[in-house]
Amino acid sequence: MKPTIQWSFDAALPAIALVIFSLLLFAMALNLQPTHAWLCGSYEDGTSCVRGLISEFQTLLTGLAAVAAATLTVRAMIKTELENAKRHRQILGATLRGEARQVDRLWARRLPPLRHASQVFRDVLEGLPSKVGPAGEKALMVHSLSSAAITAALKIKGEFHTVEWREAEHLFDGQLAAAVDFTTTSLAELLRHLNDIDAETGSMGRKIATFTERLQIAGSGELMDIIEASSAKLAVEKQVERIDVGIVALREKLPEVLEILQDVLEGLGRLKERYSEVDI
Repeated sequence: MKPTIQWSFDAALPAIALVIFSLLLFAMALNLQPTHAWLCGSYEDGTSCVRGLISEFQTLLTGLAAVAAATLTVRAMIKTELENAKRHRQILGATLRGEARQVDRLWARRLPPLRHASQVFRDVLEGLPSKVGPAGEKALMVHSLSSAAITAALKIKGEFHTVEWREAEHLFDGQLAAAVDFTTTSLAELLRHLNDIDAETGSMGRKIATFTERLQIAGSGELMDIIEASSAKLAVEKQVERIDVGIVALREKLPEVLEILQDVLEGLGRLKERYSEVDI
């Protein structure tokens, strides 16, 4: 657009110069004696030479005046358009610089926690056993892993509500916005599984201790002691079964969350690339 406007502006200058030059030549020629006699010879009846020429050539003169006026108008319009384009570029540049600073703050402050949380999920998935064990002997390890995953999940949820995130959220493309929404939904489901496992494994140690104590007492041969030991054993087995079911659900949910979280990280990478050439 700018080269076209500049070309129009340059092209108007010769037209203006031609009109002015033609008028000057006409005035000079009118002052020459031969030319004056030739042009004004037919106006010897007392009619003014200038008035007669104007009357005779008024269409031509009017046309030349119209061309000159149009040329000046076009020149003024082109100048105004150039000034508007310059102002638009300045406003656009200021807007882009502001958006680029928002993206830069988001990238610098919020991306590292997301990457760390993603790595925590990978470590949990790698260290999570397929079963807690017949007597819940791996309950403490599962409890530690679930606690770490809960902390990471809550950290991600918190990141989505930070000032830097809210400032840059309107710049997200559709794919990134959808990935963030899916991540929020998946994290809610993941936290439900994690909280269940965390609560079950946290109380597992007490039930195992109760079972061990009842088993020792049952050695005395008393019927009630044997019944209580059997009841404690049954409680441990049921809790182990619930934990194992939770572990299966967790091993299915964690890869899904990791995949969606990777989409978020890639979307932030695209956002950073989009503003990489803006000077902030």
